[in-house]
Amino acid sequence: MAQIEADLLELHTQPVDLAELAATVVEDAGAAAAEKRVAITLDSEGPLPLEGDPTRLGQVLEKVDLLVVNDEELRQLAEIHNLKRAARAVLKMGPKRLIVKRGEYGALLFEEGDCFFVPAYPLEDEVDPTGAGDTFAGA
Repeated sequence: MAQIEADLLELHTQPVDLAELAATVVEDAGAAAAEKRVAITLDSEGPLPLEGDPTRLGQVLEKVDLLVVNDEELRQLAEIHNLKRAARAVLKMGPKRLIVKRGEYGALLFEEGDCFFVPAYPLEDEVDPTGAGDTFAGA
């Protein structure tokens, strides 16, 4: 505290690899979550960091119970354009379930052998979509 008050504290920042940070959190939480029977959900919330080590990504996906991505991210991850085939390929990477968000077209839930479609409720006027994705993933 004295360093702060004397204006002597120096902070040095460095870039953080968010993909690696997420991987570490999922791996560290995996054992505790399994012990307490809590599901691990990974919501991409933006472009997937696929430029890294694919083996590392596979290690993370093996520990995920539910992966939440949009249709573009699914295609990018699987390198397959057809959503159903892409979902099958991603499920083979490890997640037990997969939700594919499709914006105004609804969402798809995939798990081994099953596909469930939920249409979006059409609105005339959107008020403020802030937090909608987090609310969707949390539900």
